[in-house]
Amino acid sequence: MNKDRIQIDGIWYVKEDTSKNGLKDLTSNEIIKSVSLTYETDKYYWEATMLYLEDFETLYPDVSIKFKDKRGDSIKAYDYWDNPIWFADIFHNKPSAIKDAKELMCDEGLEDLKSFLKFISMEGWLNL
Repeated sequence: MNKDRIQIDGIWYVKEDTSKNGLKDLTSNEIIKSVSLTYETDKYYWEATMLYLEDFETLYPDVSIKFKDKRGDSIKAYDYWDNPIWFADIFHNKPSAIKDAKELMCDEGLEDLKSFLKFISMEGWLNL
């Protein structure tokens, strides 16, 4: 097979195909595959995410949760949580975890979060 080649300073190179308009070809090493479960109420949004390992078949053992408080008119950033011990402490009503959670949401939201934690635990994503 004869490829388009170019010689520069006595060294032969294969010409690059520039027909892709500058878009690079991504490899699986550059991509993170994930799966998520989302629970949303009129006040709050939770999205639990599990990442796959490099084989794209085995899930990494820890879950992370993206949280958003939708109350009020201001646009709020998402919070990202990735501490399974804190999740379990909230579910089991540990005072320090409950205090932290109540700084982020009302009592109703806290109960909704516990329900979501129970659900993702039943899916095998979290040990409570």
